Amino acid sequence: MIARPPAAPRLAHAKSPRGTRVLTVLEPGAASSYEAAVAALVPYIERSLLASVVANRAMLINSVPPSFRLEPWRAARDRFAREARRLAAGAGALLVADVRSCYPSIGVEVVYRRLRSLGCPPESASALRCLLESFRFVGVSGLPIGPEPSAVLANAVLSEADEALAAVGAAHLRWVDDFFVFTRNARVAEAALRALRRSLSRTGLELAEDKTLLVEGRSDILTAIRRCGISANGPGYHRDDAHPVPGVEDPHALVSAERGVDPG
Repeated sequence: MIARPPAAPRLAHAKSPRGTRVLTVLEPGAASSYEAAVAALVPYIERSLLASVVANRAMLINSVPPSFRLEPWRAARDRFAREARRLAAGAGALLVADVRSCYPSIGVEVVYRRLRSLGCPPESASALRCLLESFRFVGVSGLPIGPEPSAVLANAVLSEADEALAAVGAAHLRWVDDFFVFTRNARVAEAALRALRRSLSRTGLELAEDKTLLVEGRSDILTAIRRCGISANGPGYHRDDAHPVPGVEDPHALVSAERGVDPG
């Protein structure tokens, strides 16, 4: 039986450099349940992630109920920039791609299956599945956009694509759902793109083809990295730059954890 959250989530509209985004605002009880359910899974998810996964890395906090925190956004951004410059120095081609409507497209069963494949205990994975089903029951599509636990679960699901890229020998970095793939030449980049598409399709996801970019030559690669920043779609966004969101009590409410936005 699917249990309802203590109250239906509210939707808030937030403006970011990429336009208006719809956030899910959970009632405190539901938010706490979501965090505790994901905290139980953090050790299994984190140990499965490749070093190429930069954003939204989680660490457990010794607390009751169980909790976690995400790495500070600015530290992760700086690490991403350093690694991107290092990889660009030896690359002949750069593939930039992102997932279309990532969080809303990640289904409950996809999350559950991926968690089990990562070795998460069945009782913990089932508890999380039940909670996500309860969110779906009251109108949330996929993972709720905004709450930090969604960022951790998205990393788990997208780690399958990270593994697919590694299997074809393509060095890459991922920032949330943005992939930056550094290869010797365009031929290898195109093979990586095919592998990425196949992997995502197995989880019901697809690339935003209009945002897929392939460039060659070190100068153009460095230019693309500078132009793209952390996300292929524009500059990053941080809590220090946040604006009030109508209907959300926090005067510095954040826009979505998705798309390079600080989820903390």
